[in-house]
Amino acid sequence: MLALYHTGRLGDEMFHYPQRRDVDWFATPTEQRDLGAFFQESRLYLELGHVNLAERCAYEALATSGEQPEILEHLAVIHAVTGRPQTAKMFLRTLGRHLFYRGAAHAMLCRLEADPTLENDPRASRIRANAVATDLIAQEAGPDELLEALLRANPKNRLAFELLMARYLSDGRPDKVVANLRRLRDFSYPNVPRHYQEALVAHAWSCGRSLADFGFAVDPGVLDDAREFQRITTTAPSPHEAVRAALEAGLGGTYFFYLAHGISGG
Repeated sequence: MLALYHTGRLGDEMFHYPQRRDVDWFATPTEQRDLGAFFQESRLYLELGHVNLAERCAYEALATSGEQPEILEHLAVIHAVTGRPQTAKMFLRTLGRHLFYRGAAHAMLCRLEADPTLENDPRASRIRANAVATDLIAQEAGPDELLEALLRANPKNRLAFELLMARYLSDGRPDKVVANLRRLRDFSYPNVPRHYQEALVAHAWSCGRSLADFGFAVDPGVLDDAREFQRITTTAPSPHEAVRAALEAGLGGTYFFYLAHGISGG
């Protein structure tokens, strides 16, 4: 999902890959945890802007995995971003004891001497712009609440927006996708991503409304896929045959297919 986001394809190609409902995107299941799970979660939280959650997971990673160089460097960044340069330097000095990381540790220590809170660092500035003021550590917040909090803090947090829309898509809630299409104006999308268009068609048809009512254009190819999927669904002699026919028609990577059958990847 992150790879699709960073290559600008999440809203267009998410359902080309296996998806399933009710997955916690922000925590690895206990039985599947390994030494890297907390670190991976911390990196995601930091990129999103949940700095407190990122710090908590980073310390869990440190306790679980020991003084791994990547975790030490990550904790140094977190503490610098949150205005604790002395603690950041402590982690960097520890990092400097690792042979292959001495140069990186020394370079960052020099940067902290010149700029203690990394005010001029683009990455640190981006994290601060996205950071939420609400402390969610003590709460059992679900993915929707986590992402909505980020968008309240910074409506231009594109990663939070795309993950929220992906969450609504994967949960089978096209109405929520449509309700949030207005947020596209906060970003510079050249057009409405394909899966959002598919959700718009599915929602409009399910409630008997015209697409024109919603004020967003739908590509002719999306409408063609919708009509073909509807034809297959209504004429197939069984659900199994409907799945087979839709896959053969190249519709397995559409939101229509996922919404109807709960599977994807075509």
